[in-house]
Amino acid sequence: MNEQTEKQQIPRSSQLVGNGLSGQVVSELDLLLTLNISRSTLDHLRLDKGFPTVRLSLQSRVYLIDSVVEWLKRRELRQG
Repeated sequence: MNEQTEKQQIPRSSQLVGNGLSGQVVSELDLLLTLNISRSTLDHLRLDKGFPTVRLSLQSRVYLIDSVVEWLKRRELRQG
């Protein structure tokens, strides 16, 4: 399996939970598409709100699905 094929297998939808992605890593572009947010919004979340990221180099980041889902769950608004 080549790199291009592996990238195509990462879902580009909002289905992060319950689809076997536990332990998976996604690129910044895939995360932007999945969450349907802009790069500037992601930068704000990362820099000001503690959004989890793994920095590979000065300009390259990846995101661990488990960490992203946990971060989102901690900020989930609960109706009550």
